[in-house]
Amino acid sequence: MNTGTKAITILCFVASVNSAFAQPVSTELLKFSATDAMPNDNFGTAIDVNAGVLLVGAPSDWDNAIESGSVYVIDLDTGQQLHKILPPDPQADGRFGESIDLSDDYILVGAPHHHCENTQDD
Repeated sequence: MNTGTKAITILCFVASVNSAFAQPVSTELLKFSATDAMPNDNFGTAIDVNAGVLLVGAPSDWDNAIESGSVYVIDLDTGQQLHKILPPDPQADGRFGESIDLSDDYILVGAPHHHCENTQDD
């Protein structure tokens, strides 16, 4: 892993209800770093979990253009990266992956700085 890259750690928190001084105990369940992590990708800016799948946004990823962004799809049981989703129409500073949502059937990805051209006829 490169210096400055980030990782997502999923923790399990447990607190004893029988103790007056209950101390939460955390156990690391899974730690994931992007397979192609680079410093300043902002890996983990947005995350969502559903049905054993973890989505992780990296809106400053440079795969297609400067800060065009990406989203990683991770299997929570194995910690393995299943897919890397790139913007279909990448733009510099589009920040694809700054917000994400995962349902049973859909992955929704926000790119708040993406600029669409006006395609309407005047």
